[in-house]
Amino acid sequence: MKRITGGNIDWVINSHFHFDHIAFNYLFEDADIYTHEMDKEALTSIYKFAQKYGAGNVFGDSWIIDLEEKLDSKNTHKHLNSFTFNMDLYRSIGSVDYTYTDRDIFRFGKEIAEVIHTPGHADSMCCFLFPRHSLLYVSDYNVLTDWGPWYGGDDSDIEMLLKSEERLKAVDAKFFLSAHDQKILTRNEFVTHLETFNSFIFERNTTIRNYVNEGMEFNELCDVGIFYKRKYFYIDWVKIWETVMLIKHLKWMNMDFLIPES
Repeated sequence: MKRITGGNIDWVINSHFHFDHIAFNYLFEDADIYTHEMDKEALTSIYKFAQKYGAGNVFGDSWIIDLEEKLDSKNTHKHLNSFTFNMDLYRSIGSVDYTYTDRDIFRFGKEIAEVIHTPGHADSMCCFLFPRHSLLYVSDYNVLTDWGPWYGGDDSDIEMLLKSEERLKAVDAKFFLSAHDQKILTRNEFVTHLETFNSFIFERNTTIRNYVNEGMEFNELCDVGIFYKRKYFYIDWVKIWETVMLIKHLKWMNMDFLIPES
């Protein structure tokens, strides 16, 4: 991976702390790295990063400490089919220069971008309004996905995700662009697809209730593959997110009596 030097990029602005949004910050050697103020602590160490991502609540501190040791070891084998030990995804942790918060304005030349805090997917997640182009970058509200919303971090919240969507719909923008959909949507398209996007949440509720009615207990629910396909369960991070998302649903449905006490 080529490092980007020479001052071509002045700022790198992260919408939130997740792997796929901060992974290559380290390549921009001369740039200032910005992140939301709620992510500053998570991006200071592997330990705090993994805790916020939900690892501690599922596998405990020992798993995180073991991860830190493996990442520090030159002998760590990189699994070709897993990002668990892909060092590049961790190399940007610790490289934060400045923080921002809701309604802050970034100015670059004739362009401006207004920060719109939209917690849920992550407590820090932000979207960015470019008023000159009537364009709203909606970060990980990837409404064209055939998988649905993700809320597998310790800081994720289903109810907040839905409330943040209402804030997005109220923004005065004509065009909507997500981090992953690779397509600019009109307002009507975005709002329409948002309904389908949210339907996955309620379908998951139904699936969980059906399994509970069949007599499944918590550990069985974690292993059935409600969110991720079981063939990916050999990846620790996937097991973490599967478990955390299940916990989010059980709490949201007032079925947290099924969750074992830690």
